[in-house]
Amino acid sequence: MSIPLTEDDVAAFGLVTLHNAESSHTAGYKLTFTLKDEKDYEQFSSVTKKRKGKAGVRYRMYLLTDVSELCRDCEVFFLCWSVSNASGARIKFELHAPDDFDFFRILPAGQEWSMTLIEIDDEEKVVDQKQKEVAETVKGGPKSQMAGRLCADRLFQRFVANKEQLVKATPDQCAQFIRNKCSIISRAELDHDEAAWVRFTKWVSKPFAIWSEGQ
Repeated sequence: MSIPLTEDDVAAFGLVTLHNAESSHTAGYKLTFTLKDEKDYEQFSSVTKKRKGKAGVRYRMYLLTDVSELCRDCEVFFLCWSVSNASGARIKFELHAPDDFDFFRILPAGQEWSMTLIEIDDEEKVVDQKQKEVAETVKGGPKSQMAGRLCADRLFQRFVANKEQLVKATPDQCAQFIRNKCSIISRAELDHDEAAWVRFTKWVSKPFAIWSEGQ
């Protein structure tokens, strides 16, 4: 069974072994994989993690056997990666569907696959990684610089924490809040995309100004 994808569609890939599959009523369904090549964890060094009040990057995960046959594909959210001398490099995901978890929970630890991850956006479309890279290298101007200063503002951090139901919002979480509200990949796009700037005004700066008046 083949996967109809192009090179620009692939967000990450590598050889992995299943470390464990765990579930709970509060934490949901989790999968942890060990990377055969420890350096492959670098593909996730800048990926947004799924946390409470924060969406995180969503993938379509394709797992193939050593004979290149597709044995499973499922939707996952990226949770975290870790590296240690004892356990090597590991990546952890949250599974979207209970049926997928049922497949993994009966497998023995150590099951090896070739993993391919395809990033999916909120509109269920594949994220072109080449276009994403270009967007991230677009130079910002006054508008994106203003958004950057806003993220460092403690009052704005309280505003984001209130909106996202967080105890405290960090500058990085504020930046992700702006990207989500403006439907952009990089704040630099605010200087080049008029529609993004309109969304910033409507969904970020104006609500923040109204909220601030009551503080």
